[in-house]
Amino acid sequence: MVEKMVLSENPRKMPADPPSAPSSGSPAGRQTRADCSLVLDRLEKALIEGRDEKACSRKLQDQSLWQHMNREQMIRWAELAQMAGLFDVTIRVFEQLHAANPNDAEVWELHLELLLTLNRTEDSARVLARARQRLPSSRYEYWRNVTPEEPGPTGDAKEADIESAAAGPFVQMRQRQEGIERFMMLFSGREDAFARQWADRSNDRQGYVPVRRPMEPADVADHLEGRRTYGIYLLDSGGRASLAAIDADLKTGFRKGGLSKNQARQVKQERAYLFRRIADASREKAATEPLVEFSGAKGFHFWIFFETPIPAAQARQLAGSVIGDIGQDLSFFSLEAFPKQDRLTGKGFGNLVKLPLGVHRSTGKRSFFPACTDRSVEAQLLYLKKVKQAGIGDLDRAREKSEAEKVRVHPGYRKWAEQYPELHQLETRCPPMGRIIAACRDRQSLTAREEKIVYQTIGFLNRHKTLLHYLLGFDPDYNPHQVDYQISRLRGTPLGCKRIHSLLDYTGDYCRFDKADGYANPLLHVDSYDHNQRPGPGEKIRNLSDALDNMRAAIVQVERFLNQQTD
Repeated sequence: MVEKMVLSENPRKMPADPPSAPSSGSPAGRQTRADCSLVLDRLEKALIEGRDEKACSRKLQDQSLWQHMNREQMIRWAELAQMAGLFDVTIRVFEQLHAANPNDAEVWELHLELLLTLNRTEDSARVLARARQRLPSSRYEYWRNVTPEEPGPTGDAKEADIESAAAGPFVQMRQRQEGIERFMMLFSGREDAFARQWADRSNDRQGYVPVRRPMEPADVADHLEGRRTYGIYLLDSGGRASLAAIDADLKTGFRKGGLSKNQARQVKQERAYLFRRIADASREKAATEPLVEFSGAKGFHFWIFFETPIPAAQARQLAGSVIGDIGQDLSFFSLEAFPKQDRLTGKGFGNLVKLPLGVHRSTGKRSFFPACTDRSVEAQLLYLKKVKQAGIGDLDRAREKSEAEKVRVHPGYRKWAEQYPELHQLETRCPPMGRIIAACRDRQSLTAREEKIVYQTIGFLNRHKTLLHYLLGFDPDYNPHQVDYQISRLRGTPLGCKRIHSLLDYTGDYCRFDKADGYANPLLHVDSYDHNQRPGPGEKIRNLSDALDNMRAAIVQVERFLNQQTD
């Protein structure tokens, strides 16, 4: 039992007054530290192995065991309490550390991270106000930006609040039960086993241990509450899969922080580019939107669900086809498709993927669906109602259509591809330009270098004015007169690939072109590009084609204005 292993039921009484405790340099002080470290080691081992959980929980809640530990031991105790799902204990430890040393910035940040993980918006705002004078200005600004205010409910959150307000306790309990049932129906894997995640933070290790029984609703409830974290084996006993997943992880060299400002911006742009490409390919290959999840650790999961289980080989091929050649265009993220197996062999369980909406045992962060702005478990479960599953007929039709079409244009982006084929081709064929275009469409402001690249590439296409007004019109500070002025100044030739890579600090490979135009430039990806065409003054109308181009640009501006009025 952990009670006997960790401490006796009547542990040696520690001094009530901290000043009277043995000094750290005295033999008694060293012995006390050694005893505490032994207790922590044994508790951590028991938690990782999943043994004597009730006894561990009682020990972790016993304040007399940790209130006189040193700083490092108390932080470790807080981490163990968080691993066990005892979040209030973790907060009490942080509060005692604040009282002992109010200027300990690391503890304030650990406290804030936990509250944000638990979606305790009001508490995190209050703690941030208390920490304002204790944190470096740059860190305070960071936490101020990521700490949500208390806005009125909108979207999914509003829908959840309305339903909850109108329902009594029994109905709310029923809604939670239905949410768990929907969760288990979508994230369905092997019938007779699942896995529990463990983490050893001190040695930076983590892994899973099998749980050899069917998963039950109570297990999902523990997972959602953060008391445990579970994963599923994707293949059922018949070698079929109810879902496919794509794991997009930030590459190892970029995980530990220390990114430059420019690198952080590139990561953000590549993420937007990745989201669009995966969604595009999923709609084309599986006739359905992928469910995007922040994994709680180092990246994102993209889930594709099937109405009925399909052979594992077909699910693997589908996930691989969605990835396609996207991975070759990425500098910061690596992609992996699941399942990896066509069938089960031997006594193994097959591939394992962590379930969403749980707390990652290593990082302490909760995973969530970014498309749902409310991070509460209730709202996230409610969001699963919107998830669509691909039917067998949908998969067959998508595969046949993809094979029949020479130029693959997915249904969701058909209008975009037809209206702006030049931008569509640049986004899907040129990784550096694709990131910039994706950033524009996500309403991100461009840097001066990125604007220069946009003007000195797209500005040399036949429909440059329409394309530039459309693309730059996404910017919140869009100024049509400034765009026209920049167009009027265009001279010379398009920027070459080497120059663009240099301006963006882009480290990816150069593209190979079948057609030559003296030097490599992104416009060689565009079917309609004519290297003999040169931009003229922005206000000069040379023919009816230019007049029509001006009219289209004006329509784009009017549509943008109307959309802003209705947002």
